[in-house]
Amino acid sequence: MENFFALLFRFSFGLFCHILLLSLITNCRFGQRVCFAAWFGMFVLGTVLAAPLIWWEKNVNVILVVEALITLILYGGMYVFLAAGTPMRSLFAFSVYGTYFMFLLTFASCFSQIFFGGSHYGTAGIRTVFMALYWIVLRFGPFRDRFHETENLDMGWRSPAIFSCISCTTVYISALSFSVWQADVWIRLAVSGILMILISSAYLVAARVISLMGREQAARETEIQRKLLESRLTAEREFVAQAKAYRHDIRHHIALLDDYITRQEYARAKDYLLQYQAQLDSAALDSYCDNHVADALLRLTARRCKEEGIPFSVQTAIPQEMSVNGPEFAIVLGNILENAREAVQGLENPQLSVAAWIRNGSLLIEVKNSVSGPVRMKDDWPVTTKPGGGQGLKSIRRVLDKYDGMIRFVQQEDLFFTQVVIPL
Repeated sequence: MENFFALLFRFSFGLFCHILLLSLITNCRFGQRVCFAAWFGMFVLGTVLAAPLIWWEKNVNVILVVEALITLILYGGMYVFLAAGTPMRSLFAFSVYGTYFMFLLTFASCFSQIFFGGSHYGTAGIRTVFMALYWIVLRFGPFRDRFHETENLDMGWRSPAIFSCISCTTVYISALSFSVWQADVWIRLAVSGILMILISSAYLVAARVISLMGREQAARETEIQRKLLESRLTAEREFVAQAKAYRHDIRHHIALLDDYITRQEYARAKDYLLQYQAQLDSAALDSYCDNHVADALLRLTARRCKEEGIPFSVQTAIPQEMSVNGPEFAIVLGNILENAREAVQGLENPQLSVAAWIRNGSLLIEVKNSVSGPVRMKDDWPVTTKPGGGQGLKSIRRVLDKYDGMIRFVQQEDLFFTQVVIPL
């Protein structure tokens, strides 16, 4: 009975450490309270599942194998579900966390065997010290904040995730092998130390690559916002230029109207006003919707299509207030419009149109453009033919995933449809 409580304490204490450490590093998509409650629930569930195993199974090595397996599966799945960002990014983060957590467990077991004869309570005490140091590193070190900065990075996580899973599995297998074969404690320390140095070196390289990818994506998004600002500034310049011209010419119009009224030629004055109104209407800048971001992007696309001889039609009702902010909406609409315009360039009968309307509390956008031949698709997404392209589509997916939006691509003969749904 005493051995049962000692083993249960040793196992449940490790799960309790997960509550503090994983709550610290999990940028939960549902809020930190939900995150803490979820990890506490996992602590209770893990302890309940472990109790009968420890009671019935007398082989400590079997218990350790099942303990590690339960922790990896349950906690790994929960972390991927809770954490913000792509699943591959979450899998990478948990695997890295799990790798160093098992390193600490291995070192704690070795030191417990050296100083306390392998006592379960001694092992738990050393774990307390190691976990406290791990918490301090995660809480005050630069790693957590730098990793959170990659939340919007939706590309390049597959290779780091595969490597981190292999590393975690390697440490897991080595730790279990040492326990089952009862390897000498100093050999365990030496092998674990070498593994930790090698894996840490590889992680430093991976962190450098991920940092570079994050900067590259940030640069692309900055370029998109620059293009949006450029289009809005162009529109403002056109307004200012027209205002200056009207201000310069208005005195002549007033003088002419004054002359007509003085001579009581009211019919001519009225006819002149009608002609002037028609001139104002023809010279006015097109306005496509109430949303300033969409209006600027549509006006910019219309001007470029006119220069390139591409027929462009717009029928939109996009409100100013939406759940998605201006820069992120510019990423979605700007990339779709740019891809559609580039797709029709060089075609014999180019066609490009945009429609948007509100239905059931969501904004629906449909961009239709002509294409030449079948569009190659992969996982229901079009495959770009531009060298180094495809980043715009990944940015669109990231924004829509963040706001629970949807996108669909459909081809009907020589027409290609991009349909977007964004909750308002």
